[in-house]
Amino acid sequence: MKLVGVADGNPFAPTTWSGSSSHFFKELRDRGLLTVAVSGDPDPWLNRVCQVANFRLPLDSWKFGYHLDTRHYRAMTRKVRRELAQVREEYTHILQIYSHYDVPGLARGRKITCAYQDGNLARRLDNPFGHPPVS
Repeated sequence: MKLVGVADGNPFAPTTWSGSSSHFFKELRDRGLLTVAVSGDPDPWLNRVCQVANFRLPLDSWKFGYHLDTRHYRAMTRKVRRELAQVREEYTHILQIYSHYDVPGLARGRKITCAYQDGNLARRLDNPFGHPPVS
């Protein structure tokens, strides 16, 4: 098994996914399972456009809308597509951390795709205290 990892930021930065992606991908690399890890984070200017487009108060509502913006999701998927096209080594699996990109759609059955998720969104939507109003 040879993996390509995808994260929503520098996969080896201690700030990406609270450091879990860094530790996870380093361990896979040390075990000889990781071919490469890439970032799905789009250009900073596009992040700003999506942030501005979703501006609302309170701040929690703004963050919630930004992270669910489908334009951001599509931009991240396009970035992952470009990054995967640059990978020259052979690999059998794509492992994505988080869900802001359509890796299964990009792989189109050519590679096995896996996702490492947490339950924050599901827990937040099921929260008895509600969640920020987002259409």
